[in-house]
Amino acid sequence: MGDGSEAWRQELGRFLRGRRMQKSFADYGFPEGRRRTPGLRREEVALLAGVSPTWYTYLEQGRDIRPSTDVLERIADVLGLSPDEHNYLHVLACGHRPQRQLSEIPPELLRTLEDLVRIQPEPCYVANGAADVLAWNAPAATWYTDFARLPPDRRNLLRWALSAPEAKQRLVDWKAETHDLIGRVRSALARRDASGLGTPGDTVHDLLESNEQALAWWDEQQVTDHVPRVRHLRADDGRIVRFRLLPLFEVLGHDCGVVFHVRMRPDAPTSP
Repeated sequence: MGDGSEAWRQELGRFLRGRRMQKSFADYGFPEGRRRTPGLRREEVALLAGVSPTWYTYLEQGRDIRPSTDVLERIADVLGLSPDEHNYLHVLACGHRPQRQLSEIPPELLRTLEDLVRIQPEPCYVANGAADVLAWNAPAATWYTDFARLPPDRRNLLRWALSAPEAKQRLVDWKAETHDLIGRVRSALARRDASGLGTPGDTVHDLLESNEQALAWWDEQQVTDHVPRVRHLRADDGRIVRFRLLPLFEVLGHDCGVVFHVRMRPDAPTSP
């Protein structure tokens, strides 16, 4: 990743020059005229992006300057960068991809994920950042709860963990699991919309209003990412089975994730 080092600044300059040479002033409705070299001039990129020509020249030269997100967005627009190139620009300049508001999952993608989830041999479900369960398979209904019997607005993992008596039976480490789930919901809601940072969504807000323990945990400000982890689940007959959870979140930039379960051998180590 870009870390502000000389090598990455030089790579950023080469990338900008390469993309600049692939554009032409005629792309913006201006006469091309007679030019010795193809592409836009540095001064033209600066003019179109609303920055100083000297500043943009320094950026292409690999000088130690730190462009803001807004400036990078304007340069990306001027150069007509593709989504992948746009991400690469931010990685070179800032060390990470641009932060974007996640969109709701479209119906066609959800149908595809439902097909994927259905064929899994172990528990598997699709959930969004607020922990709403959007799709699940038969093993998930067996090891957690039959979500089909719940109204759509009640199919929420956090609500289930806090209010369903069976949750404390299914989740062997109920307290740790629920506390961790609250931290993941907080983190996911912040990624969903930075303007709502730290503000619970409607579902979470309703839970906090009715559950003092949940409110206390929320106020602890813990945040947790969706990472591989081990979960102990208790079967109807009392057997305890360890599953390694493999979460794949923010699928294609949408506010959803697939959580796969892999059954662990009794002698397998518990570390993720």
